[in-house]
Amino acid sequence: MLLPLVQPAGNQSRENPRSREAYMKKGEKKLAVENHLKSLELNPNNENGKEMLKRLGAKK
Repeated sequence: MLLPLVQPAGNQSRENPRSREAYMKKGEKKLAVENHLKSLELNPNNENGKEMLKRLGAKK
């Protein structure tokens, strides 16, 4: 069972990178890309997310 990308924490949200990593490991490229893009919407300074999108061959 994969956890949602974002989990509420009071008035803030925090990302769940484990879901994105799990999608990548399972070969679920489309879901991994979608989740990395959502991560970048929430945090445009997420350098790891940018790098992972490059590895997946996705465009930002």
